Amino acid sequence: MATDTPELDGPDATGLMRTHYLPFILSDPASVHAFMLFSASHYGRARGSKLHAIDLLQLRGMAISEINRALRDEIRGTSDQLIAAVAKMASYEALYGDRTICNTHMQGLTRMVSLRGGLPALGLDGFLERLILWIDSNTSHITGTRLYFDRSAFPPSSPSVTHPPPNPTRFAAGGSSR
Repeated sequence: MATDTPELDGPDATGLMRTHYLPFILSDPASVHAFMLFSASHYGRARGSKLHAIDLLQLRGMAISEINRALRDEIRGTSDQLIAAVAKMASYEALYGDRTICNTHMQGLTRMVSLRGGLPALGLDGFLERLILWIDSNTSHITGTRLYFDRSAFPPSSPSVTHPPPNPTRFAAGGSSR
């Protein structure tokens, strides 16, 4: 789930999913639970849900509970980790869950990013901004909805930062090209 993703790596870097994003999401329970839910769902779909004993409904509830707990915390409420968690939950819902709930997560994500000061204010040296645009591109494509992070409402950090073309196969694999 943390493989090279050209759409997310910058022009001068590779492997940012492994070297930057994975350690980053492991630093907060909300992003850990959301990433675990996405990963377990992907594993279950790819290899058969009976191959692991993870209760996905329970894990989904844990992720939502932890996100709600973080939203009540002044420090965690608009942190990069919580933004990543909500973005991952939108991805999960687009691929494995309820597309209406995906919409709810994407709307919440736009509010959180606005509260932070827009896409350029996000951390990880632009990686989180590119991740949000990649998720926006793919969830919009999968659910048949508009882009949530329209360039006029959410100007990027530079003109070269754009929504990548949707790639549902790579997106469904969590970033890998399998």
